[in-house]
Amino acid sequence: MKLKNTTISEDLERWIETYLKHIQALSYSNNTSLLYRRILLEFVEYSLDYQDEMQINDIKTTFLVNFLNYLENNSKNGNKLSKKNKNNLFESIN
Repeated sequence: MKLKNTTISEDLERWIETYLKHIQALSYSNNTSLLYRRILLEFVEYSLDYQDEMQINDIKTTFLVNFLNYLENNSKNGNKLSKKNKNNLFESIN
């Protein structure tokens, strides 16, 4: 996907649409597709705080790990994320 000279949230939204079409083409289950969509939308929401500081190509592992920590620290039920859940979350945004 060619990047445009837009905000990080606009680039991420375009990337999400492309990625969701990709996993649909791979015949992922509807539940998995919905889960990935929810995670990716949360990632866009998280990224909004940084849109003045970075572009989509600035997203590196550290940013993704910080996002996972954010999810864990802001969990509605206060539970920690399991290793499997962290791997699934990381897979969906990596």
